[in-house]
Amino acid sequence: MGSAKNRNAKLAKSGKKPFSSVCLDWLAFTKHCVENQNDVMFEITRTFKTWRERRQFTHGYEGIDLAVDGSLTTRGSHVRVELNGKAMQYVRYGLGFSDEAVLQFFLSRGFEATRLDGAVDSADKALNPLIALRYWQRGNVRCESSTVDFRLPKLPGGEQIFPKDGAGMTTYFGSRKSERLIRFYDKRFLMLKQTGELPTDLNGEELDHLTRIEMQCRRAQAHLLARQICQYGIRVVPCAIAGYLSFLDPRDSRKRRRRNVARWWERIIGDVRHILSIPHTVSSPDQAMFWIKRQVTPTLKMMREFAPDKFKELLEDWTVDYEAQPARVKKWETWAKIRAERKALLAELEQIEKDDDAMWRVQKQLDASSPTVNDLEV
Repeated sequence: MGSAKNRNAKLAKSGKKPFSSVCLDWLAFTKHCVENQNDVMFEITRTFKTWRERRQFTHGYEGIDLAVDGSLTTRGSHVRVELNGKAMQYVRYGLGFSDEAVLQFFLSRGFEATRLDGAVDSADKALNPLIALRYWQRGNVRCESSTVDFRLPKLPGGEQIFPKDGAGMTTYFGSRKSERLIRFYDKRFLMLKQTGELPTDLNGEELDHLTRIEMQCRRAQAHLLARQICQYGIRVVPCAIAGYLSFLDPRDSRKRRRRNVARWWERIIGDVRHILSIPHTVSSPDQAMFWIKRQVTPTLKMMREFAPDKFKELLEDWTVDYEAQPARVKKWETWAKIRAERKALLAELEQIEKDDDAMWRVQKQLDASSPTVNDLEV
């Protein structure tokens, strides 16, 4: 312990940054309506290894293990891949794949990332889960979410108190049901509890402090971050964290949106902020028609059967009070124009085929009625 303190003191005097690392801790992918399912599963198992222990999973999925502790499951024509922390460790150090290579493997094969946990480990003692909570309680946090929660380690007597330096504690920023969530927890305490090992730096020396900053993304946010990691590299993860959450300088008395970011936070996470934003797109007419058939039609059938007066009123007045957005109107006009041009082209092709068929019949009749060489008089 004393050597670790001396090492931290030497780092502070030399001006070097404490140990930090960036990785992906959890990945999940999904692909729907897979035609060549056996070929896809064979390629995945050959690449990431499996013991082929078939078992049942939740929500009706069944499959086999993947990368020691991960899973490759199917339900009908759907294929799902899940690589947890242990599986990612095996893929990273046992198979030699980088985190970007794993993402590129699945995205290039048409899979969609449904969960992605990007993690930043920091040995900087300026940050721990308790400090993160205290900053929020004092109004020194700027975050896209207003939901904050924490979890404390249980003492032998069942009591829960705030531990010194946040040992064994976890602080959450964001809702657990939302598409993004950031958690701060004591990585050193967790490793010691689960494996009995202590974290080390790149030189193999033990760390007496290690806090993990983990950003959990789901659904559309997970796929968006996965694509950007493939394009720009793993260093996008701390930039995305900085775009979602910032700890502010408590000495800055200006309004929250104008206050400077705390220096220790910039030292740990960097000074580049990257905001994950999904562009708003207008659904295509085909998507709208599919949604109407699936969601609206059953309700209309029930209304026509059990409330015919309401159904008639709906049909008479449904276009009176509602106006479509200009972008949606433009897309539908373009769609109608394309369909009209396609219909005209098909009609023209059908007419050409009919003309060709008619010409072929006429030519056949002429050939049958025309004299041959043997019929000609010499």
